[in-house]
Amino acid sequence: MRSGAEAPYGAASPLNRIKNASTACRGEPNSCIILADQHLALLVSVQISAPGGCTQPPVFLWSPPVDRVCIFIDGSNFYHALKDANLPVRVDLGNLGLRLTRPDRQHVHTYYYNTPLIRPRRDDPDYAARDERCRSQQRFFNALRFIPNLTFKPGRFQRLPNGGQVEKGVDVMLAIDMLTLAFKDRYDVAILVSSDADFKHAIDVVKFETGKTVELHQVEGSRAYDLITASSVYKPITADIINDCLRSQSRR
Repeated sequence: MRSGAEAPYGAASPLNRIKNASTACRGEPNSCIILADQHLALLVSVQISAPGGCTQPPVFLWSPPVDRVCIFIDGSNFYHALKDANLPVRVDLGNLGLRLTRPDRQHVHTYYYNTPLIRPRRDDPDYAARDERCRSQQRFFNALRFIPNLTFKPGRFQRLPNGGQVEKGVDVMLAIDMLTLAFKDRYDVAILVSSDADFKHAIDVVKFETGKTVELHQVEGSRAYDLITASSVYKPITADIINDCLRSQSRR
């Protein structure tokens, strides 16, 4: 803006704040300050009078917006897929999230869904082993609190009359979160880590009603063909990826 020109907006306007910030250019004849969010790159040119009263043409700098990524991990399904593939299960979910996101995109948040095991009864013949599995799982859940940009969302087990257990609530929570965040425009790309075909309808709604991309990442060897055909992109989680993302206590 040339000396003496009157600002087209009030003193507190974004243009005047940009003009004040232009002092950081230390006398450069031209500067360009970029205000950007995920969807809009607003280019504002601030022209400063050069010595001799002339001004140079403004220079515009621009960087394209990057895709925002949210990751939805079906924890129990992921765990059992690793076991079935004879792969380590002590995966660092923070590192895995960054690996799946890739450096050219923005990792917004990871949502991890799993169900705490029911503590065994004292008269259970396998009490010691089952109790240790519960304690180990709880230590893992506690550690999730220290991973940045990750939320653990627990389901629950329901006892069956025959003594068995069934997981409740996880699939519904994951599907609702993926849909809600898509309609709220909180992400551009959803990464689903699961091989549960029940998520096919949620994928269809996210894709066709919101225009978002849904990437399906499955442990290599898992073949949920309904999900593969429904998703925008399919990528296997290979043994190399798992081994690169192990927690430090174990490389196996």
